[in-house]
Amino acid sequence: GYLALWRGRAAEAADYFRRAAEASVPIQSSLGEMRNRLLVSTALRSIGRDREANDETTKAMALMQSQTIEPQMLAILATECIKLARIADTRAVLALLRARVNRESAIDLSGDAYTAGLLALAEHRPDSALRYVRGAARLRFEIQRLTLEA
Repeated sequence: GYLALWRGRAAEAADYFRRAAEASVPIQSSLGEMRNRLLVSTALRSIGRDREANDETTKAMALMQSQTIEPQMLAILATECIKLARIADTRAVLALLRARVNRESAIDLSGDAYTAGLLALAEHRPDSALRYVRGAARLRFEIQRLTLEA
């Protein structure tokens, strides 16, 4: 899937990622399934197939209650929700993320700050978004953090 996406073949990538997501179901890998559904959504969104991307994101949202989904993964879910203009879903993700944050973990706290910043920007509060993004310095996926800051 990644190779197809890199080669500019997003529809093919979405198919590979969808198969990976479906393969995660029988082994009850919520984390793997969520990650792959978000990859399907991203690939579909990149070629303008937003309705299908939304369907995949809805499937990913259904998995977020699993205890195996950590704050960093919830931050990735929130990113896809924002890109699909799903503000209410982003609020729900942030609430769950905050319930799971280990206050001793800089990485968890970065995921919280990043997600709060995404939401602030979507709600047209850029000053708040900038304040939050500065608290997201330990986020594991730097490109998203830098994009939000920009």
